[in-house]
Amino acid sequence: MGYSATAQFGWDGSPADVLIALHAVRSAEVVSRFRKTYPRGKVIVVLTGTDLYQDLLDCSSVGHQTLRISDILVMTQEASLEGFSEVVRAKAIVLRKSVELPLIQFARRTEFPTLVTVGHMRDKRSILSSGSNRLKA
Repeated sequence: MGYSATAQFGWDGSPADVLIALHAVRSAEVVSRFRKTYPRGKVIVVLTGTDLYQDLLDCSSVGHQTLRISDILVMTQEASLEGFSEVVRAKAIVLRKSVELPLIQFARRTEFPTLVTVGHMRDKRSILSSGSNRLKA
């Protein structure tokens, strides 16, 4: 298709047309540097729960600057738009992170399934760290 993508922790300064960053506050320095280096490049910031329920609520000027210089802001729920200015809401798209799936019957397994977790799994969010969320056979 003619596209290539690179996943990095941070940004090494290599040429790019689009930057997709997680966290408005934690990625602020990278977003700012990318915007200065490639003023015509596109910046997409995925706002996480850490942004919405912690960092941006603390009136982080760094985080709000990231919102201002971004082209697109991705949120996972409509309620996340509340409290933002019209300018910020105009840049936002909502991508729901879960959907209703049809009920599928699986045969009961006696062995444990192999699980893959994708994301930034901290102790605070880990499905294996709290007794209430512990996986049960």
